[in-house]
Amino acid sequence: MVPRSRLKCKVIRPSLLQLLGSGMTFLCLIFSFIGTMSAAANMIAGGFTTVKPVTKEVKDICIKVKSQMEKKTGFRFKDFIPILYKSQVVAGINYLVKVVVSQEDGVEEDKCVHVLIFQALDCNGGKLSVTGVQTPKTIMDPLISF
Repeated sequence: MVPRSRLKCKVIRPSLLQLLGSGMTFLCLIFSFIGTMSAAANMIAGGFTTVKPVTKEVKDICIKVKSQMEKKTGFRFKDFIPILYKSQVVAGINYLVKVVVSQEDGVEEDKCVHVLIFQALDCNGGKLSVTGVQTPKTIMDPLISF
């Protein structure tokens, strides 16, 4: 038996890839995680989510871009009620929102506007911009990306 004083210990610090087994295992874990997140959000990879009732966050976004919407449509909105939306993760987030509107001049009552809003990533300033508006729409018209 070798006395303890003669034993030398070597500390081994494996790399992350060694811990995971190989680079291929690491990639598989990453793609598996991404796939799980996409499925959890009811998304097709790169596509829009299913249509959902508007959340407080999406309502707030719509209110912030209301003036941009009025400028693009040429109408001032008396009533402005976001009701449905779907989203898409890109280099930021695209929101496609159905908004029930009525004009201040009363020409058209209870029509809808479909608006496409882009929200940049926070690291890029988080700016909101209206990238498209479809009008007139009815409450029954489906939200179709444009």
